[in-house]
Amino acid sequence: LHHHRRTADARSLEMAVTTLDRIAAGGIHDHVGGGFHRYTVDDKWRVPHFEKMLYDNAQLASAYLSAYQVTGREVYATVARRTLDYLRREMRAETGGFYSASDADSEGHEGSYFVWTAAELDRIAGSDAAIIREVFAVTVGGNFERGNNILWRPASTAEVSTRLRTTPEAVEAALGRVLPTLRAVRERRTKPFVDRKVLVAWNALAISAFARAAAILDDADDRETAKQTAHMLLERGRVAGVLKHAIVDGVASGDGFLDDHAFLIAALLELYEADPDVAWLREAIELQRRMDAAFGDRQGYRFTTSSHDTLAVRDGLDQDDAIPAGSSVAAANLLKLYELTGNDAYRTRAAGTFKASAALLARAPGAVPALLTALELSLDKPKQIVLVVPAGGSNADLLARVRKAYVPNRVLVQVTEGDAAVQAVVPLVEGKVARGGKPTAYVCVGTHCEQPTTDPEQLAQQLAKTEPL
Repeated sequence: LHHHRRTADARSLEMAVTTLDRIAAGGIHDHVGGGFHRYTVDDKWRVPHFEKMLYDNAQLASAYLSAYQVTGREVYATVARRTLDYLRREMRAETGGFYSASDADSEGHEGSYFVWTAAELDRIAGSDAAIIREVFAVTVGGNFERGNNILWRPASTAEVSTRLRTTPEAVEAALGRVLPTLRAVRERRTKPFVDRKVLVAWNALAISAFARAAAILDDADDRETAKQTAHMLLERGRVAGVLKHAIVDGVASGDGFLDDHAFLIAALLELYEADPDVAWLREAIELQRRMDAAFGDRQGYRFTTSSHDTLAVRDGLDQDDAIPAGSSVAAANLLKLYELTGNDAYRTRAAGTFKASAALLARAPGAVPALLTALELSLDKPKQIVLVVPAGGSNADLLARVRKAYVPNRVLVQVTEGDAAVQAVVPLVEGKVARGGKPTAYVCVGTHCEQPTTDPEQLAQQLAKTEPL
C-alpha cells in the first residue's frame, strides 16, 4: 500500500487487496464473531489453527483500515469494525486493557467452539438455509473433523446470488438475519480458555488500531477505548516511572522490553492524531527519552536493558516476526518525533538504527518489512499537516478530508489558535493562524508549505500530491 501510494503501481495495490480479500473470505476469519485466528494450515486460508491472538487482530484491523482509505471499499471498514468490536466484547480485561489470547480448543477438540454441522446450520437458518449453505460452502460431510464445517466464503456475494437466482441484497439480508443468531447460539457453548495476561506491547498495538479507527472512521467509541487503554498502561503499567512488561489482575510485573516501549510510543503518536491532547505527545517524548537511555547503544537498540536477567549477549532482535521488531518501530517513531518537534537528535538516532541494520537490509530486506517502511519515511518527504481552528470553532470539514486521504508518511497536528501549550512542544505550529477566523489547513514538507487553505477540496488536492523518492 505504501508503494502504491508513492508510485501508483497497480500491481502493488492488487497484491495488497487480493491478500486482504482472501484472508477476509477465508476460514481464518471468524465470520460469526469477528476477528481472526492465528494462522491457517492450507493455502486457501480455509482451515485455521483456531487460537486468536491480540497482536494479530490489532495489526489486521489496522491493515484493513489502510485498505479502506486507499480504495474506499466499505467492506474493509466493516472487517476492521467487526474485528475491533470482537476485541472490545470478548477480550477486554476487567481492570482495563486487553487479554493476550484465546485458546484453540474447548471440550477436548480443536475448533469445536467455531465449527458447525450442516444440520445445525439448517435448523438455525430456517428459510435462509439455502443461502447460508451456498455462502459458506457448507456440506453434509463437512470440510473439517467429525463432519463439521469451517465457515468460509470461496465465492463473492454476486456469484452466490447468481447461482441461487436471487439478488446480492437478498443474500446480504439473509446474512444479517442469521449471523447474529449463530453468535447467540455459539455463546451458549463452552468457550475456549482465555490467557488473561495484559501485555504492554500487544495492548499498544491495540491502542494504535483503535486510535486509527477513531481517526479514519470518526468513531467516538473507538477513540474512548484507545484513550482508556492508554491511560491504563501509563497508570498501571509503570512502577516508579519504569515501564513494565505485563499486567496481571491489575498488577504490573517484569521489566519492559524494547518492543513494550517502542510500541507504546507508536500508540501514543497515533492517539495524539485521533485525540489532539498534547499530553499524549508529551508522554511519547518522555518514554522515548527513557527508552534511549535504557536500550540505546552505538549499534541502534538492544531488546533488553542491563536490569534484565544476566544474559550472555544482549541481542538486538532486529528481524520482524509475527510482530515487528522493536527497533523497526523505534526508527519510525523517531522520524515522526523529528517532524513534530524539529529536534534533529531524533533523526540522527533513526539514521543510526538504519546503519546498525544495513547489512540485514542489504542481505534479506524481506526479514524487516517494518524497517523498510521506516526507511521509506526517512527517504520520503513527509507531510506536516496542521489544522488550526479558532477558539470555539470546529475543523470537522477539513478533518474529514484528512480522514479520507491515505498519507502514511505524515504527521497531523490539530491546534486551537494561540495554544501556547501545544506550541511549546510542537514548534511547527508557530505563526500558523486561523485565516479570516475560519479553520485553516497548513500542509508543509520540510520548510516548504503549500498555500494555507480554508477550503476542504483544496486541502484534499494538497494531500493527494506525491513526490518520488
